Amino acid sequence: QHVASQQRYNGGEDSTSHRLRFPDNGASIQLKGNMWRSLPLGTDVTIDVGTNIDFDFTLTDLRDVHALCFTVDGYWDSRNTRCLVTANTQSWSKYNIFPKAQVGETRHYSIPVGLFFTGTFNYISFILDNDTSCRSCGDSTWSNVELSQVERPKLSVQVYGATVELDSATQVSADDGQDTKTHVLEFPDSTSVTMKGNTAKSLNFTEPIMINHATDIDFDFTLTELTEVHSICIITDTDRRRYHHRYHCFTPAGTQAWHNDKDLLPKTEVGETRHYHYPVGMYVPEGEAFYLVFLQDNDSSDRSTGECTFSNIEFTTRPALKMDILGVETPFFNQQFAYGHHQDTSTNLMQVEQAGNKITLKGNIWKA
Repeated sequence: QHVASQQRYNGGEDSTSHRLRFPDNGASIQLKGNMWRSLPLGTDVTIDVGTNIDFDFTLTDLRDVHALCFTVDGYWDSRNTRCLVTANTQSWSKYNIFPKAQVGETRHYSIPVGLFFTGTFNYISFILDNDTSCRSCGDSTWSNVELSQVERPKLSVQVYGATVELDSATQVSADDGQDTKTHVLEFPDSTSVTMKGNTAKSLNFTEPIMINHATDIDFDFTLTELTEVHSICIITDTDRRRYHHRYHCFTPAGTQAWHNDKDLLPKTEVGETRHYHYPVGMYVPEGEAFYLVFLQDNDSSDRSTGECTFSNIEFTTRPALKMDILGVETPFFNQQFAYGHHQDTSTNLMQVEQAGNKITLKGNIWKA
């Protein structure tokens, strides 16, 4: 039945003399030689944000591109075809999956495919692209292919004493030009988010949170593998790409300077976890924050490197200073300004106790 129903996926690329093979009683599909083939799914299959795909991929002989695709009507059309690439020698602007399978290896993949693309498809297609003189060369096998529905995890963030959950199903590229789409955010627990490889992803606040000039942020940062920039960004704009603008991003580690961010000191070293407390409201434009953006920039030839984790993210408000003025207790909003900018060390802030009746200065400070 499978042999009879297979059709050419891309007539311009496919070699008609090669046929799909179905070992393991049909649980596997083997491609040997140059082939672009489609099989009907038997029904319309909808991929949404909660869809995962699992499969085992065996690479025996590496060639130009090895890919699994979902398509409409079984024919190549860039408008309605979505491909996952697990091994290749040629660059192809589809969804490149990492880590790549190596020759002689069987690798299991569990991929949140619904975070890459959505749509309704009625064919599954397999590609072994080989444009060399030996069109019969190349060998790979796909086994135990399964689609499933999962509930995406949520990231818990403390916002002014309340717990706010950010749904990981809302993660999208904050910037298509910077983000590697197939590097998704991971959530080792409900209060942590991990980035692996080049990533620029945003998460939506269910309801925007207010950022004012007295807003502080606390978080723990763990650096596993250093790359160019590791940042958390707060976007008080409906355009998530505004993370590029000053000063939405706060950077506890990196090898490159980035003039639009705020460097957090001291920097975290590889293998270290460090706690940060920072007055973000003094820099982020005041207003409603719609997104958190997590940025791990890696523009090297191997964009799969770099790893870090942000944990225990909390937004708080610095307490107001209370003073007795003519017998009336008067609160002063805790927005601090450099007073005598040639004298002030702007990273030092006056510390107001929670009750508001005591203020402490440590280090060189000229503040109003």
